[in-house]
Amino acid sequence: MKIQNILLIALLFTAINSIQAQNTATFIIKDKADNDTLFGANCILKNTSIGTSSDENGICQFKDIPNGTQTLEFSYIGFESVEKHILFH
Repeated sequence: MKIQNILLIALLFTAINSIQAQNTATFIIKDKADNDTLFGANCILKNTSIGTSSDENGICQFKDIPNGTQTLEFSYIGFESVEKHILFH
């Protein structure tokens, strides 16, 4: 099986809010090859217990993200994982 890349539409649909050091980020996970959204992709904030999976529209949302540079990892069976480093403040 050919490993494909996950296209992460992060910056277009990212909502990062800072309210008393509680940040929120929303992402849409898509197949880079055909732009289809991916249902059930794993979305993890590394080195924490924060994680979720994408819904039927490919949307995954993180809540209560600590301030500082955080590493977000997105994975899906048969696809190559993607890591993004984002500064929250």
